[in-house]
Amino acid sequence: MHNDSNAIDHFEQDLKKLGQLLAHGPELSFQHNASVQEVRLRAPWTHTLAQAWSEAYAKLGEAQKPSDRLQSVGGIDMTPHLQKAILELYAHRETRIDEFEIIGPTGGAAA
Repeated sequence: MHNDSNAIDHFEQDLKKLGQLLAHGPELSFQHNASVQEVRLRAPWTHTLAQAWSEAYAKLGEAQKPSDRLQSVGGIDMTPHLQKAILELYAHRETRIDEFEIIGPTGGAAA
């Protein structure tokens, strides 16, 4: 009987988490490599990846540079997906799409 009670408690907790996920969208993580900062935000399912990226910049207190690009933590360039809704990215995921890196230009020291 005790095990049944624990199973029901876990099931109810999982349902609550699922309800929050469905109602408020997933939590996304953005790491800004230049400033070595990370922010987490909850993005509505209907927002585009570009909207979530803009919100990440606002939370970071950083200005977006034209040379910045967004990639998944797996190294996949997310530029072709910026106008897709978060829900669409989840539905057709080719990579993990809840953790991103904001990558600036690389290069050597100025002469």
